[in-house]
Amino acid sequence: MFHQVRVWSIDGQAFRFLWYEPGSSQPPDVYQMDVHFFGAASSPSVCSNALQQAVKDYGDDHLLKQITKHFYVDNWLASFSTAAEALSTAHRLTETLKAGGFPLTQWAMSNNAVRQSLPGQRLEGAVVNMDLDAKPIERTLGLVWIFSRDAFILGASVLTDGRTKRDIMKAISSIFDPLGFLSPILFQAKFLIQDIWRPKFDWDFELDQNLIDRWIHWANSLPLLNGLVLDRCISPTGKDASTIELHVFGDASEMGFGAVCYARFVHPNGTADISILLSKSRLAPLKFMTIPRLELNAVVLAARLAVQAKEEHDIIFRKTIYWSDSSTVLSWIKSRSCRINVYVGNRIGEILESSSSTEWNYVPSFINPADDASRGLTAAEFDIRHRWFSGPKFLKVLTNWPCLPSLPPLEADDPEVREATWVGQVQLPDNEIDQLIARKSRVHIVIRIVAYMLRFIANART
Repeated sequence: MFHQVRVWSIDGQAFRFLWYEPGSSQPPDVYQMDVHFFGAASSPSVCSNALQQAVKDYGDDHLLKQITKHFYVDNWLASFSTAAEALSTAHRLTETLKAGGFPLTQWAMSNNAVRQSLPGQRLEGAVVNMDLDAKPIERTLGLVWIFSRDAFILGASVLTDGRTKRDIMKAISSIFDPLGFLSPILFQAKFLIQDIWRPKFDWDFELDQNLIDRWIHWANSLPLLNGLVLDRCISPTGKDASTIELHVFGDASEMGFGAVCYARFVHPNGTADISILLSKSRLAPLKFMTIPRLELNAVVLAARLAVQAKEEHDIIFRKTIYWSDSSTVLSWIKSRSCRINVYVGNRIGEILESSSSTEWNYVPSFINPADDASRGLTAAEFDIRHRWFSGPKFLKVLTNWPCLPSLPPLEADDPEVREATWVGQVQLPDNEIDQLIARKSRVHIVIRIVAYMLRFIANART
C-alpha cells in the first residue's frame, strides 16, 4: 500500500539515500524515493489518510466506516450477517479503492461462493500448514484462521534452548495473543519473567537451574494446546437472540489480576449462548500491594475491557453486568461516602465514569472465570470445553444467579478510609479588649492603651 502513495516534491529531499554497487570504488550515487516506503515514520499516517481520502471523495459513509474501523494497514478485516451484504460491500469497496489507486488483489473468506464471485486472486492454500493439513489457512494478527471452517486455531510453540533472560524474554514475546484467548496460559510465563527479574540478572547471564527448569517445563507443555479450535463467529448460527448482554468478570490473587468479557445471547425460549470476547491479565507489582487494592485494579481492568468491547464490536449490548468476588471493592463502588483515600478514590472515579454502581454484582470466587487469568492454568487443564471459553454455567440460565450480599458500611478503621476531620468556627462573646483590637490596627498602641488602663486602676485602688 505504501508504494501506491507518492511523496510531495517539496518533501522528496527527506527520502534521499546513497547507493553503490558492492566492490565498486566509485563514489555512491544519490537516489530519492518518489513513493512512501516501509520504515519511514510518516508513511503509516500519510498512507492511511490517503486511503480514507480515496473513499471520502465518493461520499459513501458506509464504506468510510469500513476503512476507518476495519482496515489494518492494507488488510481489510470485516464480518457480515449475510453473503449478499458481504458481496455487495466487497464489490463497492473494490471499485472505489481501485479508482483511488488502491486495488484489492487477494481474498480470503469463509463463504466460498462469495470468494469465487470477487475479482482478483483467491487464496487457496496460500499458507503451508506444517501438519500437512490440506485445508487453506491464513494468519490474521498472529492468529491462525481456517477460513474454510471460519475458526481460529489456538496454539503456541517456543524454542526451549534459552538459558538467559534475553533468550526467554524473546521466546515468550514471540507468542502473540491480541484477544487474550491464552491469558491463563501466558500468565504462568509472565510470572516466570517476574521471578527472573527479581535477582536482577544481566541480560546474557545464565540463569539459575531452577528457573531454567521451570521455563523448560512450561515451554514443553505448550504442544498440548495444539488442536484447540475456537469459532470466530461469536453469535450462534441459526438462532435469533432477543437480547444481547455483555458480562465482565474481574478477579485478583497474590500473583496478579485479570478480567474477561463474554457476550450473552438470550433467546426467546429462555436459553442463552455464551461467547468469549477478550481478556487481559496483569502481574502484581514487585512492591507489596494489599489484596483489596489488587482486587480494585482487577475491577478497573474489567471496566476498561468493557469500554473496549463496546467500541470495537458492532454489536449493540442492551445490558452490561460487571462481576467481582470482592465485597470490599463492591462496598467502595456502591458507597456514597467521600472519605476514601486518593488511590482508591481515583480508581473508583474511573470505574463510575464508564459504568453505574447498580451494574456491579457479586460472584463467588469458585465460579469466577477471571480467577483463571489471575492465577494461571497449565496447558493440560486447558481445553475448548473449559469454563474459560464457555463462561460460568449460571449465565446459561435465567434464574439462580449469584446474589449480592449485604455489604457492610465503611468502617472507621479501614486503612483506605480517611479519618474524619472536624471543620468548624468558634465564636466568643465580644468584650472590651476585642473591641479595642478591632478599632486599633497597631499592636503597640493597643498595648499602651491597656497599660494606661491597668495603671489607672492600680492608682485608683490606692
